[in-house]
Amino acid sequence: MSTPDGKKDNVNPADIRNRSRAAGFDLLKTTVSLASGGVGVFFAMMTRDSQHFDEAEKLVLWITIVFMVIAVWAGLLAWAMDAIFYKRWADVLRNKPGSSWKARESAKIWRGRLITILVFSFALGVTAAGLFGFLRA
Repeated sequence: MSTPDGKKDNVNPADIRNRSRAAGFDLLKTTVSLASGGVGVFFAMMTRDSQHFDEAEKLVLWITIVFMVIAVWAGLLAWAMDAIFYKRWADVLRNKPGSSWKARESAKIWRGRLITILVFSFALGVTAAGLFGFLRA
């Protein structure tokens, strides 16, 4: 394999794919962990009797919680789709009856959609949390 400038490249494509998969898995794991923690923190803030929030603050807290919950669910479903994707790929490679590339591609598409939902809802939840901090200041 060579680079665009014609030099010899000693990188194995399988190694690159494995690194990419590990990075994607770390993204899912970290984002789901942070979103789960965010849900817990903001829900605890909403249910404490000693906290008094005005209506705008309550609305922003609920928006934050909703986006963090969406991020958690999207992340968990993306993990499941990741497992289904690789299982279907292995089934096709083993010529298992009833397996097809179309089923593998379907799981791949859903995995991508769920990861997109995870990232955007987490980003919106973090933005809403920042807005809450601004309102409380």
